[in-house]
Amino acid sequence: MASSTAGAHDHPRGLRRFLFSTNHKDIGTLYLILAVIGGMVGLLMSIGIRAELMYRASMCSRDWPS
Repeated sequence: MASSTAGAHDHPRGLRRFLFSTNHKDIGTLYLILAVIGGMVGLLMSIGIRAELMYRASMCSRDWPS
């Protein structure tokens, strides 16, 4: 009978382990992953802005007077 209730208090595995964790090591790993993803998004946005500024005519606002 004890084996049927053992699964209820088992430690979560996989993605649930990270998303619902209070372990400081898992939280630190999530923080690093979020920092890397945020850095990549910022890098791609800055590359897009610099690519837009390379040319006189802007990609977003072509109707502005020169």
